[in-house]
Parts: sequence; structure tokens; C-alpha cells
Amino acid sequence: MKKILFFLLLSLSFSRLMAQSMEWLCRPGTFADIQYMGYDLFKVKDNNGKWGIVSAEGKKVLDVKCDSITPYSEGRALILDKSGHRILAVLDQEGEVVRAFEDEHIYVTSFPYYKEGLLSYKEENGLCGYMNNKGLVAINARFYLAAPFQDGIATVQYADGDGYYGLINKSGGSAIISDTRFKFLSSLVDRKLLAVTSSSRGGDLLRIMELEGNRLKAAKTLESKMFVDLSDDFTYLVSQNGHHYFIDSQWRVSGANYTFKMPYTMDDKFTFITESSELLSKQETKNGMQITYMGKPIIENSFNNVETYEKKYAIVSAKDKSIGVLKLNPSAGIELIEPTQVFVFTHNPLPSDLSANLDEMELEQYIEIQVDIKDVNPSQLKCYLNEDGYLRYAPLKQGNGVWNLHLPFFKPDTEFGNILTNEVDIAITYDGLDWMHRLVKLSTKHEPGYDIQVSGNSQTNSRGIGEIVITVQSIKGKPNRSVEIEVSGKTVNMTGSKQDIRIPVENIPEGESRNFSYTVTVREEGCPVVKKILSKTVTNPKQKKESKKDKKGKNTIKII
Repeated sequence: MKKILFFLLLSLSFSRLMAQSMEWLCRPGTFADIQYMGYDLFKVKDNNGKWGIVSAEGKKVLDVKCDSITPYSEGRALILDKSGHRILAVLDQEGEVVRAFEDEHIYVTSFPYYKEGLLSYKEENGLCGYMNNKGLVAINARFYLAAPFQDGIATVQYADGDGYYGLINKSGGSAIISDTRFKFLSSLVDRKLLAVTSSSRGGDLLRIMELEGNRLKAAKTLESKMFVDLSDDFTYLVSQNGHHYFIDSQWRVSGANYTFKMPYTMDDKFTFITESSELLSKQETKNGMQITYMGKPIIENSFNNVETYEKKYAIVSAKDKSIGVLKLNPSAGIELIEPTQVFVFTHNPLPSDLSANLDEMELEQYIEIQVDIKDVNPSQLKCYLNEDGYLRYAPLKQGNGVWNLHLPFFKPDTEFGNILTNEVDIAITYDGLDWMHRLVKLSTKHEPGYDIQVSGNSQTNSRGIGEIVITVQSIKGKPNRSVEIEVSGKTVNMTGSKQDIRIPVENIPEGESRNFSYTVTVREEGCPVVKKILSKTVTNPKQKKESKKDKKGKNTIKII
């Protein structure tokens, strides 16, 4: 039976210390790279550079054998070949293949994402069109350029004629009525765009134009009577006077190389998955990045880098740069029921060798604290008493459906009955992570742990020799530390839970008694000194004399 160090049981008060937990969805080292895709899916890469998809339950949704997978947009992602251009399949938000293009040569454009339900694509002959979210053709490939749709209208460059630009609607028909041959049109933003037309006086005109109904109307002229050309890599317009107008992947003018007031603000409703900072976030510490929940650390672990998503996921890289995924379990917690009873020490329960590996080792004496565990796997929990960085294992035990923490706590004192209250730090790990620290107040006191008695015969033997026995016995359990017993100036070391000290008695005159008094002092490291004065009277009885005649008839005396 384990000895529970408590006495004077009072009513219990509850200090509820609940906290969410982070659990490994994917442990570091399983994959070479991990990226969150949204829809509770993660893109993972193996050491061979192949990609696959894993769900939030840790299951493989798509085998790790793809060369390239785009991020999700509007619930669709693309599997691409090694070049990153050819489309092999369209994926839905479950990671399932909507349509495969294994036998077709279909390619992405500069913007390889769905927008407003359509994806611009390019055929092997270089002509572009649009496909819907089922991977089927929505607008036939008949353009040199097919920019993504913006508010239902897309900029295209027609393949017939002189390659002029126009605007189309989602049916593929022209969205404008105009006789103007546009040499360039950017994508619409806030119904505005930049347009290049030929000037009647030579050169080109670069103007800001606005779509009103089905007509483009000039709002402001930027360049006049000078040629404006599109760069070979399609990333900027360049004017004869050196002005550059930058073009993004959606064919929108995003800025210029001179002081240029944009005619619109690009507030793209289309968004990729980005880090979140609500509820689940991160903070930088001297040891690295720490995950926080509602501004407070949710686990004590620090990582080399942390990315948080969807208020529930964290992609972390360890110090060795290996990458893993943690998942928030908001209903999880461990509740410590703070006791109000006074725990009694009769001995120092701590082993003498504190440098020994005590993990998984339970002491014979401990303080018991009730624990309520919710939505946490107890086998993944480990608790430690944290004393200035020294962690002492505190096992969790279950009995009659109740979990208890067996805490190896000890508080030294020099007085018996002195009640001390201390706030102790309990460090808890979960699933191999430094999860949390909890402070619990414990009240303790010391009571004598030894019974000291004197025994032995009250009379000497016929030779006048006797013995007094002083017995020191542990009241509860066996002390873990060395114990010194001092008897009237002479010291012996106690071994085990009981020690007999035998003191010879002699030189007591016949027929007389002598009282022997001893001061017995018991010292145990960390405990108050136990001291007791004992006395015992020993008598050397007067010997009886028996008279008898010898062979010669003389009297002799025999001492019996």
C-alpha cells in the first residue's frame, strides 16, 4: 500500500484550471514540407520532392506522388506536371479529382487559379479559353490572352484580326459596344482600366477609361503622341518617355515607376489562405516562437517558426528545421482540484540521489491531488513538479473512475506543527509537448515520524552484566534519506525502518540498583529534530549463599 501523506481532512475547494490543448496532427520529420491549403487540408511533400494531401484527421487524401499542386481558390486546386504549366487534374475541396486531363494537353495561364467560377486555360496551339469548376469548357479557346474575370467581365486579346483587345462577359460575348481598336486593355478594377489606342496625330494614346453600361469612356489621358509598348514578359507597359506601368498576373495595372495616382484601389475579393491572428496566434520569445490562444501561451513549447491558420492549426518548424502540424483541441483540459487539507510529513520522502532518472518512478510517499481530465488522452499526459527548473515526475493514477496526481512534494521545516502554505508549480506535457504550467497552493506541516522506546532486563545476570535496548522505529513507512541517531553523544546511522541500540550495563554493586538516563536525538534531513529523554533502572540482585559441608566436613559458600 502506498502511503498517502495527509491528515486533518477538510472540505475541498475547487480551483478550475482548464486550458485548450494542441495535439500533433503530423509530427515533425514525417514530411519535408507542409503547407495549409484551406478546407482542413494540408499539402505535404516527401523527401523525393513529391506532393500529396493530408486531411485534418491525419489521413492521406491524395497520394504523395504529384509534382505540383496549386493552392485552393474558390474550392478548386490544380495538379500540375513537373514544369508547373500543364494541368493534370482539377481537385475539389475534399481533395478528390473532379476531372483528370491525363490524355489532354491543357496548360495554365499566368494566373493559374479559379476566379468567379472560371479558370483561364491555354491549349497546345497557344489559344486561351475558360473552363468551369467541373473542368469543362465554358468559353472556347479563341484568344491570345484570357485574363481572369473581374466583376463578371474579363479582358481578352482576340486571336482573329490584328490581335486587338476587348472585354467579354461570362457567356463569351463582347461586353462593350465600340468601333475603337484597342491595342491594349488592362483588367477592370472598380469599372476602370488603362487603354492604349492609336493616336490620329501619330503615336499612341494611353488613357484611363471607365466602363459605363456597355461603353468605355475616357476619363484621363496619361500619355499622348508617343508609342506605348507591352514588354516581352508581359509585366509592364513602357512609354516612349520612359514611364513604366506595371501589370500583375491578373492583367491589372498595379503601379508605375513614377509618381502616378492609381485610378482605383485593388481590394481583391479573391483571397488565398493566409495566416490568421485571431484567437490562435504566435508571439516571439527569447527561446523562439510560441503559440498563443487569446493572447496567452497555450503550450510552453517554443519553435523555430510558427504559422497559424483557421483559428485551429499551427504549422511549426523545430530547431532542427523539421516541420509538423499542431491542431487545437478547444474542449480539452486538465482540471486540478486544489486541496484545502493540511498534508503531514513524518519523513522526507525524496530519494537521496536527486540526480537519478526518476521519470516513471513513483515514490512511496506522496501528496495526492484530484485531477479532472477532459478530452485528453491520459496516456499522453505527463506531470512534473517544477522546482526552479528541476522536474520531478508526478504520476497520474486512476482509481474508482477518479484520476489523482501523486505529487512528490516536500517542504523542509525545523518545527513540528508549523503549518506552511506554498504555491507549487506543476508542469504538464501532452503528446510530447510542453503544454502548460499550473500553480497549486499546498499546506503542509511536520509531525514526529519516530517512536523511541527503552527496553531490556531490569536485572543483571549472575555475573552482574545487563543490557539496555533503545529502539527507534519509523511510525509510517521507511525514510529515504540517511537518519542519524545520537544517544548521549554517541552517533549511529539508522538502517531500515527500525533500529535497536544495545547498551551494555555492568559494574553495578551487588544488591544495588542504578538508574540510567539517555538523551536520544533523531536527525533526518529536512525534518525537525526528534528528541527524547529515556531512563531505566537496572538492579544487580544480591546473590543467595548456600552452605554445605565438603568431604572433610567444612562449610563452603556457593553463589547462586
